[in-house]
Amino acid sequence: MFKPPHLLTALSLFFVLILIACGQVPPPLSKPTSTQIPATQASHTVTPEPTATQILNSSSVPLAAVFAGWYGYAPGSGECLGGIGSSHWNDSPESAGVIYTPYKGFYCSIDPEIVSWQLARMQEAGIGVIFYSWWGWGDTNLDGGVEGHADQHMNASLTEMLNQIQAAESEMKVTVIAEPFTLTQADVHPAELSDRQRRVVLDYLWDNYYSVYPQQMFTWQARPLLVSFDPMRLPEDPRFTIRHWTGRVAAEAGEGWDWSFAPPQGIIEARSDDGVVFVYPRFDEYYLYLAGAGYLNGEPRRVNPFLEEDFYQRQWCEMADNRDVISLIILYSWNLYGEQAHIEPSTGDPAPVEDEYVASTGRNYQTFLDGQC
Repeated sequence: MFKPPHLLTALSLFFVLILIACGQVPPPLSKPTSTQIPATQASHTVTPEPTATQILNSSSVPLAAVFAGWYGYAPGSGECLGGIGSSHWNDSPESAGVIYTPYKGFYCSIDPEIVSWQLARMQEAGIGVIFYSWWGWGDTNLDGGVEGHADQHMNASLTEMLNQIQAAESEMKVTVIAEPFTLTQADVHPAELSDRQRRVVLDYLWDNYYSVYPQQMFTWQARPLLVSFDPMRLPEDPRFTIRHWTGRVAAEAGEGWDWSFAPPQGIIEARSDDGVVFVYPRFDEYYLYLAGAGYLNGEPRRVNPFLEEDFYQRQWCEMADNRDVISLIILYSWNLYGEQAHIEPSTGDPAPVEDEYVASTGRNYQTFLDGQC
């Protein structure tokens, strides 16, 4: 999910795109192995947070899904284009790795028909909360000017989604994941940002989303939830419940990170203090590695790359066995195609998701709520 700033050689990307165009998938580096899951493992008024016991004793555990609205924009203009080569459909080594074709084709994320279809399918899967990956509004270094980075166009798909949820009077909720956009867009590490600059981000999110769509934002511990992703850290703010999420193993990431999702880390092993767990059908960085993505460190991680065995089912069973200590389930993800972690229906070789994972997610979630496996 993290998009670093460097742009590596396009040669390896060109190689991958040629193979995809010819309907071929590059051969694996070696016979992939599936990592096994262990058998066990608004107002500014401050509202007191409920205790952990109150949260965990709730009769309902929401199912959220990480969502990307960054697909299909024309370079520079933000025009709704779609197709291979438009934004995040293998348009650069850093946003490549796409080998499966969505049921709706290589879509544009702002297309109202696509958004409507996605919302309907997510509801079929039992998903009630969308964790939207957000990359700023074009002020790349938070100096007060809009430099016009292409990532600013993602805001349009977030607004379209919120408008549709609101118009339909749907129960679906949204949470924003504030990504480290200053690093990817202007090579400014979030650690270098002043407290004032970080509060500019908070104010923008409040003024443009959280205060405009209060009924559509997901409430967590008595306030609307806002998540910041490593290395972005946001200061405490009485308007939000803020959680800091790292893609590193918590023990190795240092202090200050509330949530950790680092495949192949176990489900319960990675459970946060506030009862949050991550579930995923697979995680495969191999095709990003082939494309030359510069942010990968070492060998690409491959967890259940061919959707073999009962990997996904066993995760749900493990969660059911530990239901009393789980307060929120986050699915990684709905549509992150570069890491092959999506459950959005798709076709292609060698292991497409198709409709199976929408249906099985809905069944497994209901079974979990029923306290069974």
